This record gives sequence, structure tokens and C-alpha cells, in this order.
Amino acid sequence: MNLFINRLKIVIIGIQIGEWGLCVISLNVVESQSERYLNDLAITKNLSEKSIKAYCGDINTFVKWCKKQNFAEIEIRTILEYVKMRSETVKDSSLKRAIISLKAYFRHIEDKHFAEGNPFCDFNYTFKTVKRLPKTLTTSEISKLLQYIVARSNNSYSAFDKYISSRDLAIIEVLYSTGIRIGELSAINLKDIDLLEQTILIHGKGRKERITYISNELVMTRLTCWIEQREQRPHCDDALFVNKYGRRLSIYSIEDLFRNYCVKANINPKATPHFLRHSFATGLLSNGADIRVVQELLGHSSISTTQIYTQVSHELKKQALDKFNMRNFI
Repeated sequence: MNLFINRLKIVIIGIQIGEWGLCVISLNVVESQSERYLNDLAITKNLSEKSIKAYCGDINTFVKWCKKQNFAEIEIRTILEYVKMRSETVKDSSLKRAIISLKAYFRHIEDKHFAEGNPFCDFNYTFKTVKRLPKTLTTSEISKLLQYIVARSNNSYSAFDKYISSRDLAIIEVLYSTGIRIGELSAINLKDIDLLEQTILIHGKGRKERITYISNELVMTRLTCWIEQREQRPHCDDALFVNKYGRRLSIYSIEDLFRNYCVKANINPKATPHFLRHSFATGLLSNGADIRVVQELLGHSSISTTQIYTQVSHELKKQALDKFNMRNFI
């Protein structure tokens, strides 16, 4: 049996319905072993809390759907129906992760002898997802964003407004000059910063750490200014960026303040902080940086993830030639 889903362009191959098709697992078993499995992930795999939460969500969503469909047992047809349903409601990347999560979980159930057989056995598939070019902000847009925050700070009448403006300016500067994720920004502690060496220890995905370097003196000045102002107020922990209560600034707060500034600075209102990461990477590659170095700076485990930015770089070059090449005007 072959299953082709247009939107995802997923091809699921090698599924034989016969004796293998009779392989079933009780839904009760699947539901009852989930907590033990998640604890096992935390202990033996050393996965982050965010990763474990994603696994938990994928498993619970599958179980809830099976209950809603009144499936007491799970077989290959159940899985195929679930994949088809999910493909119509979630992003390509989310469905890919859900399938990987479930396949790993069912393998765990089989390995621990909680069930005989595995409906996911020989469930071979390849993902041919449509790659979307990363969305970026232009240099002009980023300049307008920074200028607006600077102007707000200069025109502030209260010490608190200047304090918040200093923090927000440092946030935007660090995001754009290093290309780190907002989750990584939120996780930075004061002890992770070496002001003398101009480096920051980044706690990346999968508990991987890397060192990033701030190459711009103005960015260092604004970061140092924020740290000095931060020390003048009470705070609850060692977080670099804190909210008005002195607690670590969450990724949601960073997204909100960024969105608010985009609107007020009159640039793309749909932009997210991740646009700065994309802009950082695209800028490096456009100016001739080695892709392996960019991979390290971004914290990508695979260079294939980084290569998407080369496409953006090529597209920018094409646009520049289309618009400015003098040969086009003869």
C-alpha cells in the first residue's frame, strides 16, 4: 500500500497488509506506558524539558484522537488514518516530528515487551517537504527598529522607561548581532557573559553549549549599559534579561515586545524575533562567510539546515542584479 498526501508530499512506502497487517497494540497499553517512557527519556536520553514536552504532546494527541474515534486497538490502518488527519491540520514539520515521536514510542513499547509486535514496524517513509525560504528583515528595517528604540529612550521622562528601553535595545542588538534563538537569549545568565572577551556562552538545543562572539563595539556598549542598569534594581535570579519584577524574561515577552516595536517603527508588523536570526545568517553568507562557520554560529546540528540560507543569499544576489545591473538599461 502506498499513501500519498499532497500538501505534505509525504510518500509512505513498504507497507504490506497481510500477516503484518494483523499486528495490533491495545490502546490501554499505549496510554498506560507513556509516563514511564517520558521518565526514561529524561533519565537515559538527557533530553531537555522542551523536547520531553513535545514527545508528551505528540503521544497524548494521538491517544486522545484514538479515543475519540473509539479505537480500542491500534494497527497500521489506525496510523494511516491519523497521519492523514494530522496532515490537514498541522505544519509539515509538526507532522514529521509527531510521526518520529510515535515511532520511537512504539519501538519502546515493543522493546520493553509490553506488547507483541509493533504496527510501526517496516513503516518506511520519506518526507519531501516543500522548503520555504527564511523570512528576513532588510538592513533598512533593522536600522529603523533600532533608531525607534533609541529615540524612545532619549525621549523618556521616567527612569523606568529608560531602564526598559535600555533592556529592549540590548535584546534586539544581541539577537541581530549573534543570530541566537529567543529561547537561547532568555536562558542567558550573567555568568555566561565575558565582557572582556566579548563572548557569551549559549545554551542551545539538546543541551549543547557553544560560544558566540559580539564583534560590534556599539552592541557591546549597549549590552554593558543594560547590565549596569540591571544591577541597580532588585532581581530574583541570575538571568541577563529580566522583566519589571526582576524575573527572567520569557520567550513570549520577547516576542510581544518585538512585535510592538515593529508596529511602532512602521516595519513589517508580521515579523518575529526569528527574522533577526534569518537576517543574521543570510547576511553572513551573502558577504562570503564559510557555511561551516555559519552552521557553528547558529548551533545547527546538520549543515543541511544551514544550507537553506544560501538559497536566500542567491535570491538576494539575483534581485540586486535584476534591479541594479547597468546592462539591463541598455
